[in-house]
Amino acid sequence: MSDRPPAEPITPDNQSALEELAWAIEASTGQFSLILARCNYRQLRSRILDRLPQVCAVPLRSITLQNSSKTIYSRIREELEPEPPKALMVLGLEAIDDLDEMLPVVNIVREEFRKTFQFPIVLWVTRDVHHKLVRLAPDFESWATSTDFSMSADALLQGLEEEASDFFAQVLAPSDRSFRKLALQAIDQTSLRRSELEAALQDLHKQDIPLPADLQASLELVRGLNAGDDPIALTHFQHSLNHWQSQSDRASLIKTGLLQNLIGRFHYWATNQEKYRNPDWQPARTSLEASLETFERVDRPDLVAKVITILQRCLQRMHAWDDLERLTQKALELHQTQGTINRLAQDYSFLAEVALERGQWAETKRLAQLALDTLATSSEPEAWEAPLY
Repeated sequence: MSDRPPAEPITPDNQSALEELAWAIEASTGQFSLILARCNYRQLRSRILDRLPQVCAVPLRSITLQNSSKTIYSRIREELEPEPPKALMVLGLEAIDDLDEMLPVVNIVREEFRKTFQFPIVLWVTRDVHHKLVRLAPDFESWATSTDFSMSADALLQGLEEEASDFFAQVLAPSDRSFRKLALQAIDQTSLRRSELEAALQDLHKQDIPLPADLQASLELVRGLNAGDDPIALTHFQHSLNHWQSQSDRASLIKTGLLQNLIGRFHYWATNQEKYRNPDWQPARTSLEASLETFERVDRPDLVAKVITILQRCLQRMHAWDDLERLTQKALELHQTQGTINRLAQDYSFLAEVALERGQWAETKRLAQLALDTLATSSEPEAWEAPLY
């Protein structure tokens, strides 16, 4: 879970595991040993790391691997200067971009670890990372002793409820950034990232703990975002949408609009990548129009202003010029008070393209110039906009 203050004290099982880890570190002082601390949850790991120095007599040093790290061995060697650590904890393996390439190298150079590092090394690993370690670096992993830390079902449920609430608060707050960008940022800051969320769901499933319907729907939305451009994302989004559409309160309607927008955007970008001569834009248009109508219904003009631009682009792709003109006139009114200068400039560019398609050359030039003049007043113009206009 996220690094918020602990929601519960360390459980007796985790306290025993903590003492076991401290003993393993103390018992191998002055010699190489490999210890795996297996923990799927950042919130719990943070609490264990805070508590460990209180029960371990050996001074601890920690390093966090960067996403782009290529080797563990070289990064640890850097810690030998100016003075080798008494014990070293290595974090961040779960975030490595090329872990499948890194771990076989670890297996190849495993003897160098034993020769060079005369101190215990604690690798913090998730369930997924440990499975990869067994598969890709089996000889290295066979040297290790392991200590497991786990969260109770009540703590998992409470954490997921809090994270889901924070997620929606961030995504639906007034902002000109797209829902998707806000959502991915929110996910990255919490336990809702794919590996941790899936681990939590697996743990709850093993204990036959059902999820409340609202939480299930919220997590389906997140799972759709975690799926990226995989078509399974649409399945997750649709499951979430079905739930929120069955509710009639305002908060559920807003979430309905969010899901409709995400589904529309998925169809839009998927269609935009196709090389077919006659792409079908209608699924994207249908969902994007539904999203806009939902946000109008709940009187959130800030959200209408945010989602209207991608619908304009969809109509542009469909060459639905009359519809694009009507929608852009609405967008102009909205973006005068909601949104950014850049969106206002795009509105003028859409109207310029409508005029161009109708052969209205003077009006095309006037509107294109108006787009450029408007963009010139922006503090953060996009690099692609001015040349296009």
